[in-house]
Amino acid sequence: MAAKTIAKCSECGYPLAAEYSGQTVSCPMCGTLNEAITGVTIPTWLFAGGIGALLGIIAGPAIIGSTEGGAAWLRRQATKKLQ
Repeated sequence: MAAKTIAKCSECGYPLAAEYSGQTVSCPMCGTLNEAITGVTIPTWLFAGGIGALLGIIAGPAIIGSTEGGAAWLRRQATKKLQ
């Protein structure tokens, strides 16, 4: 089986190779133990949900405030907190 390349050592950046995912490889330059990890993925629903939440937090008030009804609602919310 061909060796899979790990990008680099976590301490010194020296390129390393491992035979299989999960194998612990000692760096020949600094002696740090590194574990070969491949195939780590973020689920699509989690990625899309995170992007949607960030856009909602950042752009949500601007979108609400751009409509006449939304602007009135924001005004009422602001005056409730002041009283």
